[in-house]
Amino acid sequence: MKIKMHKGSLAESMMTAAEIEPNVEAVSAYLIRQGVRQADVAPGQVKSVPYGKDDRIGWDVHLVMIEGAGVIAATDGPFESK
Repeated sequence: MKIKMHKGSLAESMMTAAEIEPNVEAVSAYLIRQGVRQADVAPGQVKSVPYGKDDRIGWDVHLVMIEGAGVIAATDGPFESK
């Protein structure tokens, strides 16, 4: 699955794009590598919410949300949470 951070512009966001496994552990590890505090990506804090198609990049966007912080990233599909 593809993931990118939520930034001010699409170009900025796409510079953070990476390919990861479609599970919450991989999403959490990616977020930590991007500078998100480990405490903020504790189990149950990270969720995937369907958003819609982004024709600019060809993704079926799912927003990555951290409880209490809002949208932090986006993926090109859902991911498994435990």
